[in-house]
Amino acid sequence: MEVSLTINYIISTDKDNFWNSENGRLLDEIDSRLDEIFPQELALPNVTSAQFNRRSYIPLREGKNAVKCVVCNNWCCIPKEEYKAEGLSHCRIVNGAPFCESCFWELKEEIADGSFFEK
Repeated sequence: MEVSLTINYIISTDKDNFWNSENGRLLDEIDSRLDEIFPQELALPNVTSAQFNRRSYIPLREGKNAVKCVVCNNWCCIPKEEYKAEGLSHCRIVNGAPFCESCFWELKEEIADGSFFEK
């Protein structure tokens, strides 16, 4: 069996401290540091092989490709947008309010009967 392991970080920084404005790529020092932090192979107990697959970097643009959940304030992606923020929970928008998957399922009954919105 193969399992995709996703670890997601939200990084707060000025874009010039992360991206090279001339070529649109990561700054060399950021790219090198990420290579140091995340090795090409992981050693995990009882796992035959854990090989690096890829890294992705997607700017979060509030209201464009991602929004914050009204309950937990975590980022969630707007799945129909062109630059989908992969690695984030999909956003469910109900009555104009964005919910991450976890909060949506946890509050599903209150959302459905409208009692959540009466608070």
